[in-house]
Amino acid sequence: MVSVPQEVMTSFVKLLEMRGIPQNQVEYYQKWLRFYFDFSAR
Repeated sequence: MVSVPQEVMTSFVKLLEMRGIPQNQVEYYQKWLRFYFDFSAR
């Protein structure tokens, strides 16, 4: 699986906070971002 660059993940989490995504759902958003990066690399 391709790893998401730390810089991208940090920016993504900040965006989620700005959009008001509940903290208990952030891990699921991160999971889907990792899936997206993995799928895009193929």
